[in-house]
This record gives sequence, structure tokens and C-alpha cells, in this order.
Amino acid sequence: METKKKITITGKKVHDVRYRPFLLGVAESLEMSRFFADNIFINKKQVVNVLVCSSEENVNAFIEVASSKFPDESNVEKVDV
Repeated sequence: METKKKITITGKKVHDVRYRPFLLGVAESLEMSRFFADNIFINKKQVVNVLVCSSEENVNAFIEVASSKFPDESNVEKVDV
């Protein structure tokens, strides 16, 4: 059975730091069934919206990495799942 999760990464600098390719690499290494990421603004803050779908184990592993590892030039304030 597949698990779907939405992850919202908010910060002062999460756009233009290769965040989406970074997350795509994580998704590919975990062989995620589906992965989508988009840069948006919410209340004038930079946000990366991520949708993932895969086994519960893979989704949990993705969330763990997305919540603890960030691109070098990024400035992340919070990660919501």
C-alpha cells in the first residue's frame, strides 16, 4: 500500500538554491513512486511545496532527510508534513 504526504518547506531562502533538484535526488535514491516539487510564496515567504508517494518506509525516509538536510545556501525556518 502506498502512502502520500505533502511537505511544506518554508524559509528566508529556499528558492534558487537548487532545493528541488536536491529533493529529486533524494526521491530517486529512495525509488519513490511519485515526486513533485514547486516553488511558491505564502505570506511573502519562500516555500517549496513537495508531494511524495511511495511505500510508507520510503516516505518516512524521505521526510527524515527533508527535515534534517538542506542545500548549503538555503535558510530553512520550518518543515511541515
